[in-house]
Amino acid sequence: MYKYINVLIAGWLLSIASMANASLITAPVDHFLFEAGATDTGTNPLTMQNIGGVTFADLTPNGLDGLAAVFNGNALRAQAAGSRPNNVSGDFSVSFWMQTSTTSGSHDGPWYAGKGLVDSERGGVTSDWGISLINNKIAFGIGGRPRDTTIFSSTIVNDNLWHNIVAAWDISTGSMNLFVDGLQSATGVSRSRNQRWGSNNLTLGSISTFATQTASWSNNYKYDGLLADVRIYGQTLDINDAQKLSTLVSVPEPSTLAIFALGMIGLASCRFKKQF
Repeated sequence: MYKYINVLIAGWLLSIASMANASLITAPVDHFLFEAGATDTGTNPLTMQNIGGVTFADLTPNGLDGLAAVFNGNALRAQAAGSRPNNVSGDFSVSFWMQTSTTSGSHDGPWYAGKGLVDSERGGVTSDWGISLINNKIAFGIGGRPRDTTIFSSTIVNDNLWHNIVAAWDISTGSMNLFVDGLQSATGVSRSRNQRWGSNNLTLGSISTFATQTASWSNNYKYDGLLADVRIYGQTLDINDAQKLSTLVSVPEPSTLAIFALGMIGLASCRFKKQF
């Protein structure tokens, strides 16, 4: 009898652990799968402009939904019409896949001195933000007074392999985190802890302020490579969330009923063995 009770208790404990570890990630406010060009399929979609002829191709790694956006001196930028060119205000996180072999030169400047990946930089000291490629690493910046803050990944990402990037910011503490392929790659604390209301139009593939520039010098701020599955969340993601996002084929968490069913199967198995 005790054997059967132990099986049921084990199943109950596993179900509690499963619920405790269940993902609390909400649906992204912006989501770009590039299956229909620059269409935003998030919960609060933006209307994007294709500047310079960004193309879309089936070049994503196996198991990843959607297509890849191919950048080469061009950009995707939210239209300026209306009052909402950007969904980020307080807590936020950005997740995307990238593949590149390019670099942006050797310097440790602020993020807006690099090649823009997912960016909302606005000129001057204002409450903006952005993610770029500087040297061969990821730069994540939070703008605003008294001065901008940029952190850099410890992981090299320009090896022409696919990498998952997650950048997260907590407005109340200023905590900044960078995750590369599900692993912690940089941490920091922003000096500014204000709403991101000074941000520019959301831009993919370029620093936002240079997205429409056509002069050759502007290519220093434009990305050469692929982006895929770009997501923006209105919450601060942690390392557990980053690990899930970095997994190409997600495995659903076992439900309470599934765990209970396993326990019942074990109980029935024990009884069957006892009878025969």
